Amino acid sequence: MKNYIYLFLFFLSSAVFTQNDSLQNVTGTKCSMAPPKGFIPGVGFSGFQQAESGASIIVAEFPAPYKQLVSGFNGNALKSQGITLVQSRDTEFEGKTATVMLVTQVVNNTNYFKHILLFGDSSYTVMVNGIYPEASSNLEAEIKKAMFSVKYNPIQTVNGEQTAEFKIDIKKSDLKFASFMQGSLIYTSDGKMPPETENKSMIIVGSSFQNVSVENRKEYCLKRVKSLPYGEKNVVQEITPITINNIEGFELTAYGFDKENNKQLTYQVILFTETGSYYIILASAESDFEKYLLDFKEVAGSFEAK
Repeated sequence: MKNYIYLFLFFLSSAVFTQNDSLQNVTGTKCSMAPPKGFIPGVGFSGFQQAESGASIIVAEFPAPYKQLVSGFNGNALKSQGITLVQSRDTEFEGKTATVMLVTQVVNNTNYFKHILLFGDSSYTVMVNGIYPEASSNLEAEIKKAMFSVKYNPIQTVNGEQTAEFKIDIKKSDLKFASFMQGSLIYTSDGKMPPETENKSMIIVGSSFQNVSVENRKEYCLKRVKSLPYGEKNVVQEITPITINNIEGFELTAYGFDKENNKQLTYQVILFTETGSYYIILASAESDFEKYLLDFKEVAGSFEAK
C-alpha cells in the first residue's frame, strides 16, 4: 500500500455561510456534494473553494480498499510531512464504517485546520478534506456539513485526461494512463494503480492548489523533494534551471530508498507561473534508471497547460 500512502500524503500537502441544498458534481470524480454558499468549483483541484477566506473542500478517490488504506496512516506518517494529527475516530457514513480525522498544518506561516473524512469499501476509498485557516474557524460547521453531504456514484464515468488543466505526451515512453486523482494525472508502467510490473515506475503531473510565496525557487524545489515520503533519504544528483513551453522552473534528479530500503530514482520538475502558482511533475522508478530518466525527461518536456 506504500504507493497509496505516498499519494495520500502528496495530495494532503488550501461570516458563516448557509448551505446550498442542491448536490453539485465534483469535477473529475464520481462524487457530488452540497457545498456551502459562496464556495465555487476548485481551480486546479477537485472540490470547492472560497478564495477570500482561503478555505476549500477537496475530494480525492483512490482505487484501493478502505481498510488497507486507512491502516497505513498514523501520527508518525503525517508528522514526517509536517502534519500534526489532533484526533482520529471511527464513525458510520452511508451505512459503512468511516474514519474522521482532524489535523493541523502550517503553510506559508499560516496555521490550517484540516478535517478529513475517509470512507469506501474493498474496491475504493474516498477522501474528503475540509481546509480552512485558523482565522476562518467560523467556517468549520458549514464545511463539515458539506463534507458529510458527499455522495459517491460508482457507475459514473470520469475522463481524467480531458478534465485536467494540462496535458503531456507519453507516446514515446512505455507509461500508460492509470488514474486521475485530485486534479493530477497519474501514469504507471502498466496502467494500473499500484503498478504490478517488476519495475514499479510512476509519474504524477499536478499543480498547486493555491498560490505560494517562494523567495528562492531552487531552494523550494530542494525542500520539496526532501519532504516526500521517505524523502529524507533522497540524495540530489543534479538540479538545473529548465523552461518548458515558456514556463520557468527547475529540474531535479535524486536517488534514495523506499520503506523496504530498495534504491529508487526520483525525478522532479517544478514550473513556476507568473501568478504565483506552480505545476509539478514527479516521477519515480525502482530499476532501469537510465532508461526511465530519459523517459521522464521526454514526458516532462511535452508538458503544456491548456
